[in-house]
Amino acid sequence: MEIKSEKEKRKIAEKEEEKRIEYFAIKKQEMVDLRKLKEEEKFKEKQNRRQKMIDKQIEYLDSIKNKENEILANQVREVEEKKSRELEEKNKKLDELKVK
Repeated sequence: MEIKSEKEKRKIAEKEEEKRIEYFAIKKQEMVDLRKLKEEEKFKEKQNRRQKMIDKQIEYLDSIKNKENEILANQVREVEEKKSRELEEKNKKLDELKVK
């Protein structure tokens, strides 16, 4: 009877050990999954910060481009106005010469 009882005790102990091993394996997998999730969250946060910096730089460069375009447009307008005034003056002088 005791031999059978010893075998049963060993089987029970083995089953308990298997349950403990399975429990720890599950817990380990949960930790691996949690770590992976945290790493993904950190990566996404880093990407978001990076994208915000890129967007801000694009906005800044666009504003510089717009200012430069405005300056160029003003310069072109000034040159055209000057040429127009000079042409008017030249035509006026020619008309005066023709009249005389």
